[in-house]
Amino acid sequence: AVCTELAKSISNLASDQLFYVVFFNESFFPMSGGAKNPQLVPASQQNKREILQFLQSARASGGTNPEPALQFMAHLRPDVIYLLTDGAFSPLEPQTYKSLNRATIKVNTIGFESGLPIPILQDIARQTGGVYRNAGVNGSSPGLVFADPAIVKQSLRSPDAAVRRDAVSAAFIRQLPFVTEVIGLLND
Repeated sequence: AVCTELAKSISNLASDQLFYVVFFNESFFPMSGGAKNPQLVPASQQNKREILQFLQSARASGGTNPEPALQFMAHLRPDVIYLLTDGAFSPLEPQTYKSLNRATIKVNTIGFESGLPIPILQDIARQTGGVYRNAGVNGSSPGLVFADPAIVKQSLRSPDAAVRRDAVSAAFIRQLPFVTEVIGLLND
């Protein structure tokens, strides 16, 4: 769900905007090529395509500690960070808040896995001038997630935008090899 939400968000970026993606568990994992020379990248179609491939390689494992990733991002100095997590971690250290605030970085937090407010994420957003949003649990039908891959691919060409969105989510979540088709449809 986090990767699908992230893919949709990145697809909506204008080509003159910059972005960077970092995954985290107990450690952090910057997007391809990012550890050597980290810098925000333009939201070009090529970079969007590459990040979608990076997102397909993501695997949930280990615990949750966003602090090293947030400290890493503070050095890149983006205008805003979107922190997508279940919020199951210890409070951030004061030094992390100082780094983020010194760089005037807002942290917008998005809580997953719970339909209830997540206090730690509300606090991070409040202390950095960001906004908290709860994405909750996706209680809707699995749609095409469990459909045959041929049906998912066919649905990517449906005249119904809702069916196309469901097919994009299914292709992404199941890591089906439709990268070119999916990138073109993410703006739907």
